[in-house]
Amino acid sequence: GFSFRSKADVDVHGQVKIDDLVLAAAQGYDTGPHFVSGAHAQLQLPQNFTWAYAYVPSDKWAVEFDFGLTGWGILKELDYDFERNNATLRGLGTIPRDYDDTFSFNMGGHRRLNEKTDFQAGFFFYQAASPKKHVDNYLPDTHRYGWSLGTSYQITKWLRADLAYLFILYATRHISNPQIPAKGGDNIDGR
Repeated sequence: GFSFRSKADVDVHGQVKIDDLVLAAAQGYDTGPHFVSGAHAQLQLPQNFTWAYAYVPSDKWAVEFDFGLTGWGILKELDYDFERNNATLRGLGTIPRDYDDTFSFNMGGHRRLNEKTDFQAGFFFYQAASPKKHVDNYLPDTHRYGWSLGTSYQITKWLRADLAYLFILYATRHISNPQIPAKGGDNIDGR
């Protein structure tokens, strides 16, 4: 099997609210201690290609493998426009992202134990898109690994009970993002 999702541009409109401003005028805000402004950004969502292969050797077994490529590399920066602009907000206006293209891998299978009971298991890996210099608390991106187990039981002809468990491990990431403080956030260097 094969699937393709095209790139999409999404217009996002909202508000930025800043509370508890101390010395608002000195920071370029025309109101204090609260400031509100309309905000706009255009977010680019990447294209994705996924290839899949399913192998069904009998009516009791099935295994499937998926491999995906996602073009996160299109997200180089995120630009914000504000209705009530000032020097501080202009500093926040463009946030570098420089994301990388990523891949993902999924595999899973099921085994029919008898006429009423099935057993399923799976594994996935998703690669992080953001480079370490652009990780922030907006998207704390890292590699993800997941394992799943489940079972199904056919109670009657029209009623089935399913039970599943998913464990996701977020890999430790070493972060060095010197540009974050310049964009108004907190530096989150570390692990």
